[in-house]
Amino acid sequence: MKRFLVSILRFGIVAAILVFLFRSGQFEPAKLVKIFARPDLFLAGTFFIISTTLIGALRWRLLVRIQNVNLGVWESIKLTYIGLFFSAALPGAVSGDIVKAYHVARGRHQKAALATSVVFDRVLGLYTLILAGTVAVFIGVAGELFTGEAGAWSNFYMQTVGLFVVALFGLLTVCGGLFMSSRVRRSALMERLLAKLPFQKTAAEIYDAVYSYGRKPALTLKAAVLSAEAQIPLYLGIWCFAVLLDIEELSGLDYIIALPVSLVINAIPVAPGGLGIGEVGFSAVFSIFGSSEGAELAMLFHAVFLVLAVGLGGLMYLFMDVLGKNREKAKLQQPPQSGHQFKLE
Repeated sequence: MKRFLVSILRFGIVAAILVFLFRSGQFEPAKLVKIFARPDLFLAGTFFIISTTLIGALRWRLLVRIQNVNLGVWESIKLTYIGLFFSAALPGAVSGDIVKAYHVARGRHQKAALATSVVFDRVLGLYTLILAGTVAVFIGVAGELFTGEAGAWSNFYMQTVGLFVVALFGLLTVCGGLFMSSRVRRSALMERLLAKLPFQKTAAEIYDAVYSYGRKPALTLKAAVLSAEAQIPLYLGIWCFAVLLDIEELSGLDYIIALPVSLVINAIPVAPGGLGIGEVGFSAVFSIFGSSEGAELAMLFHAVFLVLAVGLGGLMYLFMDVLGKNREKAKLQQPPQSGHQFKLE
């Protein structure tokens, strides 16, 4: 009941945000019909979004490998989309990350470590997103200082968001360094802290799982590079949607600055995929660059992502469920094997 009420509250907030944007003239759903004029751009943007999720699945596969478990490419893609399906179709009831962690840990001994890999994968994706936002902030500020012209970063809202992004990047960097530091792990203070935590054994296993990423820096760095590469098709996909909506006010450099900052705001966990909060963030950031269609761009991006999560993720979950039932049925129909075999003449 508590989860149900929280879900109702979250969707109530999203509905209130969208109604506010609509009534204030910042969101016009009728503009989304432009997708029918250029189906090629729509399909190209959708392809790039799919590519982002596929690269993300390979990133998680590397993180699982660090925990000494070899996960197949198809299995990592399948479980990634199944997690997206549960996050999108049943928000608040069953977390997609929980379902993903359950399936990857089922039948394996490293349950805590594998469950931690799902959380670490989410954190790594957020970290590289914030890294891109931090780079965008420095590019924007340096560009205005070099030209001497007041631009987007002279806006108080952008300055506030920029400081928040940079501070969050610094905080995550420091925390990550501490958690993966061998000196911190072996310190007497950490041992005492772990001893006082509830579920001491599980807490130690989770900590050691995070610490293991620091012990295998080559694979962890490779996963981080994949996470950064996953953002390239993501930006290309959103750019295709922006061209589709005839957003012409932003230059190429403006997109490099606006998209990372908008996506960091979109990552605030209120509803699946940033629905509602993303529309506010995109609308505010794009308005600074002279465009009034940021909310429509965010809504189109969210719609495509949610349809892919429910459609592809649902099909993969159904396929896995049917395949599993068929295997169990085949086992039940198989005659028992005895120790002796008789041959009839």
